[in-house]
Amino acid sequence: MDVFRAYRLASFCTVLGGTTMYGFAEPSLESAAVAFLVALAAWVVTGGGDGERARRAIVPRWGVNVVVIIATALMALAWVNETGFTLTGDIENTVSRFSRYLLWLQLIKLFEACRPRDQAHLIALSTMLVVGACLTSVTLAVGMVLVVYLPVLVWTVVLFQMYAAGERVHGGSRAVVLRSGARGGLRRVVFGICATTLLIGAGVFAAMPRGFGEKMLGASPVPQTDYETGFSDSVQLGSAGLISESRRIVGNVQVRHDGTVIGARRHLLRGAVLDEYDKASGRWKRSAPQRNAASEPTPSIMGNIYGGAMQMEVKLRPIPTRYLFTILTPNEIRFGEPTRYTSNSRSQTYERLAGGTAVEYTVSFDEPVRGETQWDTRLGNAIEPFGEGIIREEALGIARDLGIDLESDDPGVRHQMASALANHLGRTCSYTLDMQTPDIGQDPIEMFLEDRKGHCEYFASALAAMCMSIGIEARVVTGFSTEEYDEGKQRHIIRENHAHAWVEARVYPGVWRSFDPSPNDAVAAARAPESGFMGVVRRMREMIEYAWIESVVSYGESSRSNQQEALHSGVLGWLEKHVVQQEFGSRRLSGENLLLVLAQRAAVGVIAGLIAGAVSAAVLILIREPVRRGWGWFGWVLRPRVAGVFVGRRRASLLRHEGAYRRVLDLLERGGFAKPDWCPALAHASSIEHEHDSLGRAVRGVVELYYAERFGDEGGSENDTARADAWVKEVSAFIRARRKTKKGKHDRVG
Repeated sequence: MDVFRAYRLASFCTVLGGTTMYGFAEPSLESAAVAFLVALAAWVVTGGGDGERARRAIVPRWGVNVVVIIATALMALAWVNETGFTLTGDIENTVSRFSRYLLWLQLIKLFEACRPRDQAHLIALSTMLVVGACLTSVTLAVGMVLVVYLPVLVWTVVLFQMYAAGERVHGGSRAVVLRSGARGGLRRVVFGICATTLLIGAGVFAAMPRGFGEKMLGASPVPQTDYETGFSDSVQLGSAGLISESRRIVGNVQVRHDGTVIGARRHLLRGAVLDEYDKASGRWKRSAPQRNAASEPTPSIMGNIYGGAMQMEVKLRPIPTRYLFTILTPNEIRFGEPTRYTSNSRSQTYERLAGGTAVEYTVSFDEPVRGETQWDTRLGNAIEPFGEGIIREEALGIARDLGIDLESDDPGVRHQMASALANHLGRTCSYTLDMQTPDIGQDPIEMFLEDRKGHCEYFASALAAMCMSIGIEARVVTGFSTEEYDEGKQRHIIRENHAHAWVEARVYPGVWRSFDPSPNDAVAAARAPESGFMGVVRRMREMIEYAWIESVVSYGESSRSNQQEALHSGVLGWLEKHVVQQEFGSRRLSGENLLLVLAQRAAVGVIAGLIAGAVSAAVLILIREPVRRGWGWFGWVLRPRVAGVFVGRRRASLLRHEGAYRRVLDLLERGGFAKPDWCPALAHASSIEHEHDSLGRAVRGVVELYYAERFGDEGGSENDTARADAWVKEVSAFIRARRKTKKGKHDRVG
């Protein structure tokens, strides 16, 4: 194997791997595609694995430096335009900008002459680009590319070390070639490094508490996934075009009623509550919040239409929202790990103080607690901004057609009217994701009532407007609806396209009820999964992606506690039985106390080991010289003869030449010609030849025979072994004579 050609190919794959990770992390597949084309052009122009062409500069160094300066100036200018000379801001965007800079910088370096220093820069740039991708995104695609990138990077670094050493010795005049056996050894080394790295990384990932050290370098956001959920905390009407729906998974929900899992029943998971409408912009937004810094939620004033005690377990992946999604207003929220949140007493919504991360929580519901006992508005009196127009006229017309007396003292008339309006919209309007822009000055809600078609946000907006036009307090709610149920795991799968909007109306004093005017069948049909073979493939990919999210991205304290509990019953249980209970008897210790006792035992063992190691080191220092001399003789003379009986002549010949090589290095060190660690053996032999020709030639002969045996394709002959023995004896005689000469001079001076 030609080391230079292999390194060139490996380094090129490393660059492409880092570029691929950047494309998946941003996501910026267009930039990645352009970068791929530029990298391929650089590979062709520089000759690929052709050493002569690659070592020639395609672009002079001064030209590369000019391009780098221009790229740096452009990045700085873009940073100034986006941040305005401020160092504070979105760290994720800063990482993204710097990663883009690294991407183009490594592409510029591809056109340089292939020299060890420049190639080291290229490897470092690719590695930094991958680190930036990992800081920006934690998607399955990024993780899969990282698993492939790691062994390629290690292989590239190993080959780079060999290529750089060959360049220092030969200056590119000779090719460094590895025989097949050496290639296998290198592969085993790379595999061992990668396996060890993955094991250590997995251990640290599982054991390290979430959030540990996150503020050491300043507050920074947790990496988020590269797409946004369909949920929004505002509703903007009047946009034209076909809405594209994403089926990426947001989380899962399990609902229990009196301890029994509720199956495939549709639930509305409320998130944001929007109670103010701006007719000029067609936008629903929430009013000024009345927050309570909450450790416990405000008592429920929502109508519990299910009755009895309910519980909901929610797992959300990292999505860019702080809202906690619940079916009703909860009595209690318990988190899998410590989480701070606030409650809005007016809208009964709950938000985390820090969003964008995965979260697990359990919500408990009970019978509602009614607050108000009187109405704030009289039925029939409009609530602004829906005091007049076709919205109020249509609502009043429905009341007349159904014979509903809006001036009745019947406490249920509001509920009856809200239900009638919702049924009317669901029956007379059609559901579509293809919307048109309203005319200039036209209210988008009025456009919907004229065209009789729209999506859930239009249905909810129309119902809320019609309720408010006749004096029923109403608000638009955005969240998710449960459209997909996993029978095996008994939980609802929540996807981005399950984002939904509906209405809450205050139909009794102190009681708000949910009304969904959207036609359920049409909504379910629009959100149905793709059928056929491609649908099966897509669902398999989604299953794998969600397993990655749940097991890796969303790994938190609850997962750690479950694993620690399993560990306690497994390994720690065995240690407790055979180690700890010898002192504490049959008394079972808690997890923390057990780990403390085991840590104390381990500390005692470490101290004892250090003492034994210090004593052993002292003994080795005393016997170092005799042992080294004896091992040198064993490695040079006896070891090859013993090994030849078991491993064959070829292996014995290699051991013989290796022993001669190490014997020569030992003799040189004793004679004052020690080889520096950074210096290749042949280069060291050349430096000795300048002062001691015979000694240098003998050292060179031993080194060349060992290299030929170690990296060549054929084994050495008996004649080679005899020559190696003769050269070793020549070196030994020279060193003995030199030492005697130095000793004689010392005696005469004395």
